[in-house]
Amino acid sequence: MKFYRSRLRWITCVLAIAFLGASPLPKIKEGGTFHHPTQDQYMSWVDSSFQGSEVWRFKDAQTFYRMVDASSAPAPLKQELKGRVLSDISYEDMLRWLPYKTLEAKAYVLLPKKLYTKIPHDLIESSYRQQAQEFELPISIAIQGSTPDEVRASLASVLGLPQPSSILVKNTVLIGDRSHLIVNPVTWEKLPWKFRGMIVDSLLSREWAQGLKLSIRIHDTSDLSAIARKFAGGRNPAPIEMFLRGKLGQKKSTHIRVQDLLHPFIQHILDSFADCHGPNCLNAALNVHRLPPFEVEHFTQAEFERDLFQKYRAVPPTESLQVGDLLAYARPDGTFVHASSYVGDGFVFTKNGLSRYSPYVFQKQITNESVYAVNRLHLFVFRISEGDAPVLRKPTVYRTIEPASTGISCRIAAIENQP
Repeated sequence: MKFYRSRLRWITCVLAIAFLGASPLPKIKEGGTFHHPTQDQYMSWVDSSFQGSEVWRFKDAQTFYRMVDASSAPAPLKQELKGRVLSDISYEDMLRWLPYKTLEAKAYVLLPKKLYTKIPHDLIESSYRQQAQEFELPISIAIQGSTPDEVRASLASVLGLPQPSSILVKNTVLIGDRSHLIVNPVTWEKLPWKFRGMIVDSLLSREWAQGLKLSIRIHDTSDLSAIARKFAGGRNPAPIEMFLRGKLGQKKSTHIRVQDLLHPFIQHILDSFADCHGPNCLNAALNVHRLPPFEVEHFTQAEFERDLFQKYRAVPPTESLQVGDLLAYARPDGTFVHASSYVGDGFVFTKNGLSRYSPYVFQKQITNESVYAVNRLHLFVFRISEGDAPVLRKPTVYRTIEPASTGISCRIAAIENQP
């Protein structure tokens, strides 16, 4: 009887192994965050951020014209300001002055420092108030008080300046029920070093700048071939399997960093920052399947689509996501607003935006989508085309993402004036 039961247990075990297969593929685990620039990068940003001209944005030019007409600006200045309105903005100006602002505007007002300093306070206040209403609150420092004397006293207390510059007072505006010192090229050079650092820290602490450390744990019973195939993403899995076997060696188990299993571009650039504003998510997503040397640059929609439709096939919603899939997010009108690369188990590799303060990071897919889902977005999935596989030119929507409760915010945390 004992022999029979033992034999039965052995048969049951064999059947279970046959049914379940080898050890299940390990799931990606997150272990902390990272998004730190080098010391030299950080010090450079504290010293020289917000250089150049200020750019005001409006839904339409008529809104700005009405504010100018109602302001206390002298007639020649009103005429000059109206002449500064642009219906579009150049690529160069966009990279220089709008890397931390949304671009959904129909009218731009480019204001060099010399001209900006001539603008009266009432027009500065009405303009920033309108922009806060139409887009978001500009990067700012919360200040108490509403009258010039109250603002001056609050600035002195908050910033630690015995005699705050008149420029700081002039650029402190009432938006809603709070006063805000607007951070722009004119005020930046008047701020103490400590507060410049706090503003840079606030840019680095926003959700779109947060990166995750990802790893898997492999064991001596793991199916290393299957793990290699999972992370190959269209590449030859053999080198990945060899890498895994070398890492495991004679050990029972070991941790493997996910980036070490992925495309060389991700290994090369993960957890780093671009040297300048410009390189964006479209470029980062496409670089995942490119060969070195990698071109880290700004990609337009046209450049993105050209590469996409020449080298990728569209993935229908009936297929599951695979490592290496390119996730492209578009508005209902077809404009792509973001792209990322899927790295498995609900995580993506991404660069969120064209700001140099936005690092190349791993994020949860759902977190990454919430950053961009200010309005309804359609997700399209593309996979690198292999051999003679057809390239689909009319992709279907893989999934629809509904608007998140909040989008990208551009405000430093409130700094209260403590008595």
